[in-house]
Amino acid sequence: MKIIKGIIVLCLLLIASMGSAATGPFGLDWGMTENEVRNQGVDLTFTFDDGLKVFTTESLPVNLSIAEMYALKFSKQFHLQSVMMFSKSFENDVYGTKGKEIYADLRAKLKKKYGAPDDEIERVGLELWDERDEFYQCLAYSGCGAWLSFFGGEPGNSNSGMVVGLQLKGEGRGIGYIKITYETGKHYKAVEALEEQESATDAGAL
Repeated sequence: MKIIKGIIVLCLLLIASMGSAATGPFGLDWGMTENEVRNQGVDLTFTFDDGLKVFTTESLPVNLSIAEMYALKFSKQFHLQSVMMFSKSFENDVYGTKGKEIYADLRAKLKKKYGAPDDEIERVGLELWDERDEFYQCLAYSGCGAWLSFFGGEPGNSNSGMVVGLQLKGEGRGIGYIKITYETGKHYKAVEALEEQESATDAGAL
């Protein structure tokens, strides 16, 4: 009897783990089709198709208070595999104080849910823009600095599970925003498959 109970408990745990693995951010589930997302009341706007279809929307079933826009990526084989959140811009934030506070709050929430970051960089002033009031100019300039954290694995590793990237980005003097990216291991496999197909097509064209 104990053995049967043990098997039942194990089965329930496996079912629960399978369900949680399929759960995406903002009230979505990984693997949803475009129509399934629309049936949740989401107004999707087609943006472009580079082998993966990209749609944008201003609202999802569960929204982040700072969100201004979301971008969803669908593969033909795996359907929904990537979601990006872009926050409203922080204006008149010359030293990046507000942006850093919001970033730190989101980082703490993500750490509580996914564990300590696997990788993070919080550094500015490496190139050109190195004054305190040039924080966002630096973040917008390649090679000057970055303010980001990754949770759940190494970005670009197709063998990893879901990876979450939190990033504070610059637009100009005193203006910045937060970007959060959720991507699954299947998303990386889809991208790799597209790159392999493109490479094979190029080889055939030569």
